[in-house]
Amino acid sequence: FANKVHLANPQEISNTLWAVAKAGQQLPTGQLQRLMLAFANKLHLASPQGIANTLWAVSTMRQKLPTRQLMRLEQAFVDVLDEAAPQEVANTVWACAKQRYLPQQLLSAPPFVSKLAAAQPQELANIAWALAQLGHRDEQIVSFVTEQAQHWDISGIGRSSENACKAQE
Repeated sequence: FANKVHLANPQEISNTLWAVAKAGQQLPTGQLQRLMLAFANKLHLASPQGIANTLWAVSTMRQKLPTRQLMRLEQAFVDVLDEAAPQEVANTVWACAKQRYLPQQLLSAPPFVSKLAAAQPQELANIAWALAQLGHRDEQIVSFVTEQAQHWDISGIGRSSENACKAQE
């Protein structure tokens, strides 16, 4: 694959990085750079999922991307934000936090708040965690997450914990 990476489409590159990260492995720096260069060269063809998964994979592998590359990936994601699922938004913000990069363009993009409105509690929690890790406090996002949390059904949480404890007895 490494010799033919220039022939791969963004989804294939993203899937490769995702698989390596999911397996708990890392890539040698040179190999990661080649894959990221090939991905960047075809970034205009990448889907929101491809961009989000690529960022997630690199961050999960604990490999650092240069700020310039993060800025390009963020801009590409903002360009397709209308098509992104809330999970892809949450994964992108989480990955940026792991990279110690504040995705300001993403956070200020008009569709960002509408993506929050469609997000599941776990996705909102991941976004809140990521912003806290970056030391970023956005009153609009905090208010929205707080408002949404008041409507979450947490009735099963205690029972799940009780059942887990009983199962261990």
